[in-house]
Amino acid sequence: MRRSLAEVGAERGGVPFLRPEIVLLYKASELSPKNEADFAAVRPQLTQTATQWLREALEVIDPRHPWVPRLQSSFTSSP
Repeated sequence: MRRSLAEVGAERGGVPFLRPEIVLLYKASELSPKNEADFAAVRPQLTQTATQWLREALEVIDPRHPWVPRLQSSFTSSP
């Protein structure tokens, strides 16, 4: 999944940060309790676009990753 450099980060209140879906993709490589907690906390805050991007990226990397169905259900149930 490609993203332009401008799409990788954002800024809020003058503080730069990486987009949450990109951080979660990195964290998906290790299913630790901390990464699972981060996913559970951030997933409801993701936009439909961010949710779809993360789901598609995970499907490329590991189609059987346990977050894929959870992202699919949150994507399809969103208005």
